[in-house]
Amino acid sequence: MRGHYNIAGPGQVWSWQFGFPYCIDLTKGSHAHMNPGETSSVDLAMRDEVDCFVNVGTDAGAHWPIDAVKHVKKHPFITIDPNFNMASEISDLHIPVRIAGVDEGGVVYRMDNVPIQFKAVLKGLSGVPSDEELFDMIYERMCKLTQTEPIWL
Repeated sequence: MRGHYNIAGPGQVWSWQFGFPYCIDLTKGSHAHMNPGETSSVDLAMRDEVDCFVNVGTDAGAHWPIDAVKHVKKHPFITIDPNFNMASEISDLHIPVRIAGVDEGGVVYRMDNVPIQFKAVLKGLSGVPSDEELFDMIYERMCKLTQTEPIWL
């Protein structure tokens, strides 16, 4: 059984965008590649093949092998999550975001991959962005730094 809120959402989007639900390698440039046992985040961490670790909506601090956590801690460690957890506690930077379906409207996937459209039930905290707003800000900044035209925004 998968755990955590909206756990099926990323797999749905990655499958739609890249053809694979997890362990996605985009380093080839022209196409996505998937090879569990080689391209998962834990595999990359265990081989110390990361320059920076961005932990999005999960708790790698609680659920990863301790040796993998020790490897990623050698590098900048960023957690993007609405909650405080073990990963956010050991991160160099914790960026809180609004929760889709609680203080932000959005689509959430049940564990059986059924999408549910939610409206916000609470007013989100001032200054706390939604996932979409945060990733748009990051993407816009990356485009500016690399002097490339954004393909969305």
